[in-house]
Order: sequence, then C-alpha cells, then structure tokens
Amino acid sequence: MKYRDYASHADEFVREISTELDLGGAPEPAHRALKSALVALRKALPVEASSALLGHLPMLIKAVYVDGWDLKGAAWGDESAAARLLERTGRAGDESRRRLRALVRVIRRRASDDELVGLVSALPRPLAIFWTASG
Repeated sequence: MKYRDYASHADEFVREISTELDLGGAPEPAHRALKSALVALRKALPVEASSALLGHLPMLIKAVYVDGWDLKGAAWGDESAAARLLERTGRAGDESRRRLRALVRVIRRRASDDELVGLVSALPRPLAIFWTASG
C-alpha cells in the first residue's frame, strides 16, 4: 500500500467521525474530536487492549493514537482507569462521551463481528459494556 492509500483511508475515517458528530464534513474539528477520543482511550486501556484497538484503525490514525504514548504511564490491566474514563466523560458533559461513541460506531461499522468479539474481549469490563451499548 502506498502513502496516498494510507492518507485516503485516514481521510475516510475522519469523514465518518465528522458525520457521526454532525460536523458537516469539516475535517479539522473531526480530527480534534478523534484525537481527544483516542488519547482518552489510550490512557484508560491496558496495553493489550490498545494493541487490539490499533488493529482496527487505519495506518495514519494509528500514528495519532501512539503519538506521545508513554508506556510507563499506561493502564497495565487496571480496570479502574476505564471506569474513571467513563465517569469523567459522563461528568464532563455529553461531548466527551459523544466523541467516544462516534469512534466506537465507526470502528464497529468497519470491523467484522468476529473482529469485534476479539476487540471487546480485550477491553476492560467497563469499556466493554460501553462498547457494546454504543452501537
């Protein structure tokens, strides 16, 4: 695959996020929303679950996910980090949670049922429940 193909796949992913968030196809706010959702997930997911999630992202979106990732601060199997993420996004208002739901819906559309089972099984329980309820 060539760089242009990677860029095209990433652009399509961002357009889908824009559509999910009713941003009228505007790429910049969609990219910011996507990045904030990815960083929030990265902070809450154990490394194994992050690896499973990365398998469902376009190549250039994977770069957004790992940019600035400090594995020393990763949630190594800590389910409480996932619970805190959901609690924090619920408290912070609907926008953060809406971004997470948009990301989940886009990934769910792009993955097969078998792939989703594998991904959800790798997630900490609070996020697995959120993931399955976000369809």
